[in-house]
Amino acid sequence: MRTLNFWVLPNSKFLTVPDLREVLRDFLREHPEIKIDIHVKTAGSLWRQLFSFLKTAQKQNLPDLIQIPDTWTPILIHLGLLQDLSEIDSGITLERCWAPLREHCSPQGGAAKGIYSLPWWMELRVLYYRKDVMDRLEVDAQKDLETWAGLKEVCQKIQKNTRRAGVFYPIANSNSRESVSLQDLAPCVWSAGGELFSRDNTRSLFQREECIQGMSEYLQLLASGWMPLLGKSGLVPKNLFDGFCALQIWGRFPRTAPQAHHRDHSASLIQNLGVTLIPKVSKQHHSVVSAQHLVLLKNSLHHEEAYSLLKYLVGSRNQERYANSIGAFPCTLEGLAGSFSGHSGLERGRAKSQAHNQEDEFREAFLKSAEIAKPLPSLMILGSLERIFDRTMENLVRAILRRNYNEAMLRKELIHTAAEADYILSLYA
Repeated sequence: MRTLNFWVLPNSKFLTVPDLREVLRDFLREHPEIKIDIHVKTAGSLWRQLFSFLKTAQKQNLPDLIQIPDTWTPILIHLGLLQDLSEIDSGITLERCWAPLREHCSPQGGAAKGIYSLPWWMELRVLYYRKDVMDRLEVDAQKDLETWAGLKEVCQKIQKNTRRAGVFYPIANSNSRESVSLQDLAPCVWSAGGELFSRDNTRSLFQREECIQGMSEYLQLLASGWMPLLGKSGLVPKNLFDGFCALQIWGRFPRTAPQAHHRDHSASLIQNLGVTLIPKVSKQHHSVVSAQHLVLLKNSLHHEEAYSLLKYLVGSRNQERYANSIGAFPCTLEGLAGSFSGHSGLERGRAKSQAHNQEDEFREAFLKSAEIAKPLPSLMILGSLERIFDRTMENLVRAILRRNYNEAMLRKELIHTAAEADYILSLYA
């Protein structure tokens, strides 16, 4: 019996291990000589442990298969940690993978040959809203949520009428750390006409006016109290899918799951959901796509077996099964388009024609989002720069909680962050 250590991120929180075991069942049946130990890591602990491997040449106790965010691939390649999968399988290809995701599978910008990671599942952001709340407040969601200014007006109206709306907050915070990330802010920056980095990726542009404008629009949701951070009890507040908020920007599909161990979202709540594009700041609509990849470490022992497991998980059927189980999307346009058919939460307690109408609405919105979505740039040290940016945002969030945040503070923090980012970029130029 050979044991493979599989390190994953908390893809479905406390249900991560049961969800994975469900999709691994057929693999284990076909490979009775293999046992899989699943270890759930936070992004922070995984980052630290990967870097600790640089200090040791040992091969024992290394993970055999690892899930990483797409933006980590280039830096881990540069550090020599990742196995080039094309050395194991000369026929490996990215042809079926959705084109925007391919650049994060190789060295920065595809500058060198080799495939070091494969996309497993992805998130594609849209704006969800509760139709019943919008109706009570006489909001035309598709029209009034077209722009960021309109979104703020709707949030203000909901905040003034929470009892009538039947919610506690206007818009939920989807960030798992109850903070703000580059992924959260990127669509606003792009919509304001800005970019996060220069075209040649040698300088950050955080301090540019378009960046400041886009980020300021998003942070105003927090500063105005429309988007909650920590509740009065110190506990993380609930979100739209728990019935506590009327709006939420999110990259997954809400679904009632067929597995008995899942806590289903209310079917009636799901049936009341509408979806539209993320509002535009000034120029045009933009969205962001982020993917989770699977990689092998160069120094791990069981490459052949681990690669078999990797190929099994990213295969069309299993990729779609797992993405569906956690409300995410497979990394192909064909898989994305088919993700909405036969959804039990949409069909439950309603005529099929009504369910199909909502299916069509969701499919149209997500496919439109796919047309305007792009990933964060394939930058060798983006993983490190994201952590620097996270620290900046945490400083601003603390200021918001203390109620002394203003745009001048944002501008000052972004100038310092840009200087630090530029210094690190210069070291790798």
